[in-house]
Amino acid sequence: LVYHGRAAASAKGGKVGSFFAAIGGFTLVIWTVYPIVWGIADGSRNMNVDQEIIAYAILDVLAKPIFGAWLLFTHQSIPETNVDIGGFWSQGLSGEGAIRVGDDDEGA
Repeated sequence: LVYHGRAAASAKGGKVGSFFAAIGGFTLVIWTVYPIVWGIADGSRNMNVDQEIIAYAILDVLAKPIFGAWLLFTHQSIPETNVDIGGFWSQGLSGEGAIRVGDDDEGA
């Protein structure tokens, strides 16, 4: 993922490549802090339980919702990341192929 993902992101454009590097660096930093907190809290017993819970809660908020929001909002703002899907999916759901009940003019 590090090598091929970076190459694929850079091939899409400079903004996509720099975003991939930024979000990858953010993930690396956050995931590196988890074992550090564990080492301080459980390994050396320098944190009480409340401090440990707060530290993990902050890391969880940064790693999940903040990461997800950053990913979604940036994906929306960079047109190179949009995928053009044609055919059925571009038209959305319509009445074609739907079962109609009570619309029969012939009176079955």
